[in-house]
Amino acid sequence: MGTGLIFAMPYGILGILAGAITGHLLFGAILFLTALGNRLLEAWIIGWGVVGDPRAQKEVWLYPLRDLLGFAVWCASYLSKSAVWRDRRFQLVRGGRIVLRESREKLG
Repeated sequence: MGTGLIFAMPYGILGILAGAITGHLLFGAILFLTALGNRLLEAWIIGWGVVGDPRAQKEVWLYPLRDLLGFAVWCASYLSKSAVWRDRRFQLVRGGRIVLRESREKLG
């Protein structure tokens, strides 16, 4: 559940929407720009400064989009009670147990 907390951009969007709704658009814009700046700076420092990837300087703008996509995928993960992992389908059943439903032979 805590994974959703690591994505800054959805909170930035929520901040600007809340600011617009409550009449504090400037404060909402500051929240959004802070989230955006956080993600751009983080991508540049880690991508270029730590890893030394030259593409990190040119494509740093993609990281906030990746943040939004990651958040959407995380939210979508709660829409199903089954998952495929290593060619096996598992299902969440009553009581919180995960059981094997199909093996590799049936999925192929």
